[in-house]
Amino acid sequence: MTTPDMSQSETAYAKRRDAIHTGAYAPCARLCETDVAETLNLSSPPVREALHRLEADHIAILSDQHTAILDAIEAAAPAAADQAAETHLQTSLIHRLKVLGQ
Repeated sequence: MTTPDMSQSETAYAKRRDAIHTGAYAPCARLCETDVAETLNLSSPPVREALHRLEADHIAILSDQHTAILDAIEAAAPAAADQAAETHLQTSLIHRLKVLGQ
């Protein structure tokens, strides 16, 4: 989530982190600084800072000064967790409906 008082670097970081965690990027996807800057309508320096922060948080690995590669586990984990939670909820709901139907 972003707020009006966030710096451009914080905004770039938050938007890419959220996109990664919601599954918008596949594991091992490449985040190119110029593409991210264009998508977010920002200049390169704040995006570069955001990519460095993603690396510091072990979400991505910088392959060079201007490209980050998403960590396969970090990128896949939130989506897998969401899927597991959904499966659990469905199983729980089916069990409750069976109990109510008896």
